[in-house]
Amino acid sequence: MFRYAIGADGQLTLEAVVATPSTGVTGKRGVPASVQWAGEAVVDGGFVYVFGHVEADGNPYVVHYTYLARVPTGQVEVPSAWRFWAASTGQWVTQVSQWNTDPANQGDAIVSSQVSSANVVGGRWVLLHKPWNGFGSTVYAETATAPTGPYTRTALFESPAGTWRGREYVTYCPQLHPEQQLASGKTLASIAWNGKTLADTMADADLYKPRFVEVVLP
Repeated sequence: MFRYAIGADGQLTLEAVVATPSTGVTGKRGVPASVQWAGEAVVDGGFVYVFGHVEADGNPYVVHYTYLARVPTGQVEVPSAWRFWAASTGQWVTQVSQWNTDPANQGDAIVSSQVSSANVVGGRWVLLHKPWNGFGSTVYAETATAPTGPYTRTALFESPAGTWRGREYVTYCPQLHPEQQLASGKTLASIAWNGKTLADTMADADLYKPRFVEVVLP
């Protein structure tokens, strides 16, 4: 984790590189104990809630389950202060080794997909994800009254791969932007684009820009 200081002019200065809780697992991607943290983070009620997902050895056809951790806002740099949500028991545990580490049935995950956006909107937790990342078409919203869930899944909008200006692209990593006030009363969301090949992206920088859509949250 990198810690920055924010200057009066808004510029960031790197202060330190700080250790965060290690899974203690190497060479075993695809199991819950190897979850990668910091997919998203939200400060709420005196805690930082950190979302992470399980890697799957680069296989896009394997579900990247999402897990949840939390730490008091003043103790982010203290690894022993972190707690990890075990959905199967409904408890916060002190070590990821206390999770169910069955890779085929990840009962301690909060969402069976890789969450890329988390916000608290109108008192509700709203998570966005696009299953299969660039290979999927539908962006989903997960809503709950607490960060731990249970979450209700709703299809939010369609964002398939396609061809633009003669070049193929994929879409991934949806984000919600509730801080932006829209005249329509809807909520602003974005979806990242990228060329299907590096050559296409290099040939047209516009292919790499995100696209925006107004959505109605469930």
